[in-house]
Amino acid sequence: MSAVSLRKILNKQELASLLQDLVYQLNIAIDVELVDGTKLISIGEQISENRYPIEASGEIIGWVVGKEQATLVASLLSCLAKQEAEKKILAKELLERYQEIDLFEDISTQLTTSLDRRQIAQLVLQEMSQLIESSAGMILLLSPDGTEFEIIAEFGVFCGQNRPEPGRGIIGSIVQSRRAELINDVQADSRLWGEKNVNALICAPLRAKERVIGAIAIGTQKTDSYRTEHLKLVSIFASQTAIAIEKALLYEQSTQAAIQAKAQTQKLQQALQDLQLAQTKLIQSEKMSSLGQLIAGVAHEINNPVNFICGNLRYVAEYAQDLLHLLQDYQKFLPVAPPELQSELDNIDVEFIMEDLPKLLDSMKLGSDRIVEIVQSLKNFSRHDEAQIKAVNIHDGIDGTLMILRHRLKASAHRPAIEIVKDYGKLPLIECYPGQLNQVFMN
Repeated sequence: MSAVSLRKILNKQELASLLQDLVYQLNIAIDVELVDGTKLISIGEQISENRYPIEASGEIIGWVVGKEQATLVASLLSCLAKQEAEKKILAKELLERYQEIDLFEDISTQLTTSLDRRQIAQLVLQEMSQLIESSAGMILLLSPDGTEFEIIAEFGVFCGQNRPEPGRGIIGSIVQSRRAELINDVQADSRLWGEKNVNALICAPLRAKERVIGAIAIGTQKTDSYRTEHLKLVSIFASQTAIAIEKALLYEQSTQAAIQAKAQTQKLQQALQDLQLAQTKLIQSEKMSSLGQLIAGVAHEINNPVNFICGNLRYVAEYAQDLLHLLQDYQKFLPVAPPELQSELDNIDVEFIMEDLPKLLDSMKLGSDRIVEIVQSLKNFSRHDEAQIKAVNIHDGIDGTLMILRHRLKASAHRPAIEIVKDYGKLPLIECYPGQLNQVFMN
């Protein structure tokens, strides 16, 4: 059935007057009927049985009965019907765009409140499958070295035994090209490798700050199912998803960095306790050289991971600040959240995270700086790699020794704390064996 009602068109008062004037000018009689023969209007005394079609969107929706001049009336009504059909199509598209805007606003809000990348991916696929016809879909993330994909969410069966690989197959090639694509005949594509369970697909790379971190793909078993607007829709989903997943990854990295920093601190504390015990035994058995080797080994083992943590903390802080600004922007442009979203916001306490995350990063920075300071003191004390005579600043050796003995300076049940007052003079470099000199300071 046609979406255009001829009856509604003819019920317009201005059109009825126009037809009356037109028929009068042409000096003819006309009848306007529906396809089933139902007569809608009759002007003049009809003596002709010629029928001229009224068309809309390639479909006959009625007839004009009259002499040859009645074709003008049929053309006029066809034109009006076409305009009515176009207005309905435009209104429908406009409504769909408004619905999409509302949907994206809702999805964006939900994505900004989640810090779980798999939950984010599953939500995106669920919403996208409701908007675009699809029998399968998946979201993939590239490994840090870019050699393989990890599927973090999927529905349906997209690929067979051949899982997607970077640079291979349709999906791998699209990720490599960094451009979204719409393919309506997958089986005819020369890049086909693992996408044999769908006949049409749309794939868009996930791009975060000009870096491709993965891809989003949906497909259907029907060929020629997708249009350009579907490609645009998936691309928008990809953009929102990339931002949310990047935020989740950065949060995971910052959390992992905090765990590593804590573990390294505990490891260092344990190492220092072991060194203290070893120090007592070595002093008693005159084996301080072994202590120097032990300290050098511990300092070397701790130095590499500490440098890694210190080097990445600044970037983690910058990324976290960017994410906090982004979250503030979302709150600014969406000050009143829907009840469901507000419940989620209350549960995860976003305000606390925004306040506590910078403090957490600052404490990690202080802790890592403290570790670097301790490691440097250990290295200065051990001088294990300086077995030859060389010119050194003995102040460094004294400071390193005091760092090692710092625990002995604290107050105990038998005595108050020992206060160290340093009054170093301007001494020249001394030619000596640094490791042996440090052992003298320790004794």
